[in-house]
Amino acid sequence: QGRELPFEEVRKLADGRIFTGRQAKELRLVDEIGSEWAAIEKAAELGGIEGKPRVIWPFRKRNIWQEMMGGLFPGAFQRGLWPSTVRAMYLMKP
Repeated sequence: QGRELPFEEVRKLADGRIFTGRQAKELRLVDEIGSEWAAIEKAAELGGIEGKPRVIWPFRKRNIWQEMMGGLFPGAFQRGLWPSTVRAMYLMKP
């Protein structure tokens, strides 16, 4: 409703595909392309929050391996210094 796209047009797109940011913008599924923090700042602006918004991040439970290694190498998992399995990476081109 907020994007003023015809229902049938949206229905054609809602088939489980993943769109790039550029594709989503061309299809009018997003207003603009930006970082996670840019989205937080925009939400704060729209919500009338003044100053830097306070963000509460969800707690991610760590497995026993991360608990043990986290004591030996604090922050290694968060900084990506420890080899891990395949993971998604978000890359941004200015």
